Amino acid sequence: EYTVKKDQVALTKEYKNFVSHFVKENITDKNITSDYKKAKVIHDYIVNSYAYATEELASNHETASKISVHAPEALYKDKRGVCQAYAVMFRDMATAAGLDAWYVTGKANIIGDPVSGNHAWNIVKIDGTNYYVDATWDDTANTRDYFLAGKTVMNKEHVLDTAYSAIAASIPNDNYS
Repeated sequence: EYTVKKDQVALTKEYKNFVSHFVKENITDKNITSDYKKAKVIHDYIVNSYAYATEELASNHETASKISVHAPEALYKDKRGVCQAYAVMFRDMATAAGLDAWYVTGKANIIGDPVSGNHAWNIVKIDGTNYYVDATWDDTANTRDYFLAGKTVMNKEHVLDTAYSAIAASIPNDNYS
């Protein structure tokens, strides 16, 4: 997925503790048990707390703390990252909350957008059905269109790598409702 520099091993441990603490404080301690509410708490936190690392991606690919913008530790420490960081953090938090969640990759295709190309997002199981979540696009487009999205929404601009076909096969056409 991504590599962490040797001097950032402690930061990775801090990040993992942060994930556990976040889930305990915002889901477990609040007795949130529904899959939908767990996913929403996590998604909304990520979308509302972090910023896409546009400037860093155009230069050295590192945040102010010299953390790769691809690592979720960049979000945790410097509040900035790219799609890989968003998707890994969503997966980590969702899994810690007891949800089945996957980090997936593919291509994002937006005509005229310079960041089209390789992209990462998630699939999460809600009440036995898989849905797409793209917290990065919900953040950068200031929308919620990509939260628990079905194939109709996602297939317009996302092309999933074939390695994830089995996980995505059961995703419905319509968004969660």
